[in-house]
Amino acid sequence: STSCSPAKVHWECLENMKKLKRLTHLTLDGIPITNGLFLIEIALGCQELKFLRLKHLGPSGKCCYLAHFSQALAHCRNLVNLRIEQNYLASGTALFKSLQGCEKLERVFIHSERDSQSFDIPAIDSFIEKQANLVFVFIVGSQTPKNKCAKLTRKYKNSFRPALVVCIRSALWDVFDDKNTEIRTIPVCHYNEMITFRSWTYDAFT
Repeated sequence: STSCSPAKVHWECLENMKKLKRLTHLTLDGIPITNGLFLIEIALGCQELKFLRLKHLGPSGKCCYLAHFSQALAHCRNLVNLRIEQNYLASGTALFKSLQGCEKLERVFIHSERDSQSFDIPAIDSFIEKQANLVFVFIVGSQTPKNKCAKLTRKYKNSFRPALVVCIRSALWDVFDDKNTEIRTIPVCHYNEMITFRSWTYDAFT
């Protein structure tokens, strides 16, 4: 007889995802990983991937897959929507630089609840400037100064791209407050599909 640990099962599943050539939507949530090499393999094998959601992968005290994920993005040529909830993503310089290569990208939600440093605001700004197809960018960094968040948000609020919604924040907790007038201006489709984390099955039947 042979024994199979949960960790081994997780890794085998992740490694086999690259075989799903027609995969378009992928959510990875709470998986105990130690690195992100499998993300590169998925990106290479799943060229039709359009919607990717990553949430709390690996240990909570660090982000163990960011370097590999930044490399994987070079192969995500059809990526349209990206949603990440993960601690310690900042400064994110390499991440935002890599995202510039995803030419079809339209919506991005990044939430780093715990950080040891600020997000690289110039890198975020450069990413938004160079991605002409973007319509929604919502980034939360716990150690990113509020004044820098507000300054970049204001820049795009009055920009020449009327369809583009940009919101850079240092906290997410008040986003779900009904009294938050800022959030009321965000289109419902972006709020439901990007800010909140719920199943696609739920959205399909509501």
